[in-house]
Amino acid sequence: MSLPVPYLSQIQYRTVLEPNGSTAGRLVDLAVPGQAPGTPTVQWAVLATPEGERVVPWSEVFAEVTHFRLRHLSTSLPPVHLAAGTVRLARDLFDREIRQRGMGRAHLVSDVQLEENGGHLRLVGLDVGLRGLLRRAGIEGLAERVAGVVGRRVPVLHVAWPEVER
Repeated sequence: MSLPVPYLSQIQYRTVLEPNGSTAGRLVDLAVPGQAPGTPTVQWAVLATPEGERVVPWSEVFAEVTHFRLRHLSTSLPPVHLAAGTVRLARDLFDREIRQRGMGRAHLVSDVQLEENGGHLRLVGLDVGLRGLLRRAGIEGLAERVAGVVGRRVPVLHVAWPEVER
């Protein structure tokens, strides 16, 4: 992946193209194995297509400047069915309540923090603050500028994925 991808909301709904340039669909979600220890690697991309959702291996997807592209035609990829327990990052985490290990307080997930490392995209944490909601609404930059006018910053509140009770 050649784009910096710190948050799922920054890539969600981007167009995914076939190798020939036609539209394969839109990226609506990413998925990781459910019980992977540490910071799990993204294994699957979920695309919205005119025929419904289609799951493709994340290794088949690569980033270009404003969109993603598949390495092979989607029709040549075998169908993928996500196993029970697989975590779909947007569907299963956005707007859900989580608890941090050793802390009694619950947090509402605003966004999912990702990190590219060694050619793999990993789930590293959850944004549990107002900034994540503003980012998902597309107004994070505006809110930060407004806060800056009054000498403030919009706080960053994260919970590392290994610290989330599951």
